[in-house]
Amino acid sequence: MIVNANKIDSSYSMRIAFQNSNNKSDVDNNKGNSSVSNGAKIAGALAGLAVLGYTGVKVFRQKPNSVNLSQDVIPQELLDKFRGWLGEIRNIKAAVWKSDGPVSKCVENPEASACLSKLDNLTPLEKKAFVKEYCDMTGFPDLEKVSTNIDKEILNTLDKITEATGQKPLFVGYDINNSVGHRMALPGSDCDGLMIVYNTDYPGPIWPLTLDFGDIINQRMVNITGTHYPDVLGIEFLKQSISKADNIFSKIATPEKVAQYEKNLTYDGKSYVQAAQFNIDIAQHLDKNDRDAVCWAGFLAEMLRAGKVLLNNISPSDMDFIKRSALYKYSNTMRQEGLKNMLKPKLENRAVLSRRFQDMSDEEKFEVCRDLLRNSLGVKTENTADGAFEEFDMGDILEMYKKISNFCG
Repeated sequence: MIVNANKIDSSYSMRIAFQNSNNKSDVDNNKGNSSVSNGAKIAGALAGLAVLGYTGVKVFRQKPNSVNLSQDVIPQELLDKFRGWLGEIRNIKAAVWKSDGPVSKCVENPEASACLSKLDNLTPLEKKAFVKEYCDMTGFPDLEKVSTNIDKEILNTLDKITEATGQKPLFVGYDINNSVGHRMALPGSDCDGLMIVYNTDYPGPIWPLTLDFGDIINQRMVNITGTHYPDVLGIEFLKQSISKADNIFSKIATPEKVAQYEKNLTYDGKSYVQAAQFNIDIAQHLDKNDRDAVCWAGFLAEMLRAGKVLLNNISPSDMDFIKRSALYKYSNTMRQEGLKNMLKPKLENRAVLSRRFQDMSDEEKFEVCRDLLRNSLGVKTENTADGAFEEFDMGDILEMYKKISNFCG
């Protein structure tokens, strides 16, 4: 993925423009031994780095497990050592932007791999200390606790941004069908579909706050890097986009189309084109800039309708306006309603890992936690399975109506 370097360099001036806009809008993310243990194999195979397709597996829940370390007393100085180290590496990103002439590219961060040398040649007691502190920090192996901690980290990060800028978000939410929404996240998961909305008429993505969010958040808990930055937008910009979609809808809607759009909301097959036909029909009547804007507005409508909402201070009048819109009624790019009872295979596998962790040996637990930490640092190992990809039939929607956000060029 490529981005114009000027987009990043202009962050400060954009921040000032955003703040000025708010004033007039009343705004208040080491190779192991050759004889890999079962724990490492499980972590490698089940960590879920690959983007796997849906296979119609029904949702099931696992009973949360606790860390079952042996009863050896771990000296406090060892616990303090690893607690401090995990704090030091919280902001190391799995990927960084590197200038290449007039553009910047997202590349692997060499610092991420180098920091893992701290886990080489540890004594058994040191390994136990690391596992305890890692699990205390993240909530692992209790996947629901990990997911709840990710929610808290998102909100805590926004509190820090509010304290620094004076800007309070109106809305925070994300796709209910991602691993965090299913309450089955691993430490260092990205949070697909994360959207933050502010009370401003800023005319597009608010890059300064997007970048601030990625810089502040604990990367070991939530991977906000590369293509996984949140969408940070203004409510007035989104309302204007909703109006544009409504105007088009009033001209193209027929009883037959409306019936099909309603039916598509619960469609759970593989054809993205069928599921999002409403969005495609609207997009055909928009130029590129408006298409992007209406796409973002559709994401907001879908999250208000069926997503995971962490914060919603949108005014009653604006909520009423959104709920009356065609986007709120029919937008379906996230497919949250149709896929709400499905699990990606990688999430099934995480449940297995969570259940098995309690009965692993201390050495296996160490290897699992080390591999999870590697994954959150973006470090590929020989134990990490790439997995198989099950492609959706994306059709023309990639050209017609794709999400253009973050650093897409």
